[in-house]
Amino acid sequence: MSPIDYTLNEAIKEAQRCLHCKVPGCKKGCPINNDIPEWIAQLAKGNFGNAMTIINARSNLPAVCGRVCGHERQCEGNCVLGRRARPYI
Repeated sequence: MSPIDYTLNEAIKEAQRCLHCKVPGCKKGCPINNDIPEWIAQLAKGNFGNAMTIINARSNLPAVCGRVCGHERQCEGNCVLGRRARPYI
């Protein structure tokens, strides 16, 4: 199970682990096709407003989706980093 709560610094550090895959499995694993790579890129830069804009483009209730979505099977479950290490800290 992935962590639910991150501090802002932990969220940035976690986002900076992204491998920037040419064919991002995380996006393929998302049932609503969120632009997860771009969202992660914005988080890694500390651009939380831009990250929210990206998530809000596909979901009217991102906070709810973030809590109920089976991300450990979907986006995180399809993360290439998960084959090398843990897809999240």
